Amino acid sequence: MPTWIQTFQALLTPVVAVAVAVIAFLQWRTAHQKVVLDLFDRRLAFFDDVMELHRDYMRSATPTTKIKTIARALGRMERKARFLFGEEVVAAINELATTMWEVLPHLIRAEKETDPSKATEITAAARSIESRINDWHKRFPDLCLPYMRMDQKQIRTPAQWFEDRNRIRLSYADEKQR
Repeated sequence: MPTWIQTFQALLTPVVAVAVAVIAFLQWRTAHQKVVLDLFDRRLAFFDDVMELHRDYMRSATPTTKIKTIARALGRMERKARFLFGEEVVAAINELATTMWEVLPHLIRAEKETDPSKATEITAAARSIESRINDWHKRFPDLCLPYMRMDQKQIRTPAQWFEDRNRIRLSYADEKQR
């Protein structure tokens, strides 16, 4: 057998191995991106559901049965959030549900009150609590945003990767090393 054929056979094996490794990496990358996209879709649907519950509360003329239903739904959403988001998002949903439960007795008393001046006083106390519910929707998206980013879609250069690694390393460093 000629030498060039033996050389070609010897070089063909590593080339095939490299090709197989590249294909395996690309398949892994595709599967990883699909998982990340599925997680993003679940988080976005969850975020939309929570914001819709908040909008339902804001749109309603605050009947107490509607508030109870929304607060219970938020309790279920809080349990789901533990698996999709961090503790700060769970705490924000818990805060919203707790505030709704806090305002509920005031609204019930205001509905039952026959004296208009007392009803106005009770409603004023309820409105001060409701202002926290109104402001809640302004900061909730900021809490969810870090979980909604899809950074893996960005193709970074090796220099950017090293900069990120260096930034992480420096975050743990002493002041003398900076």
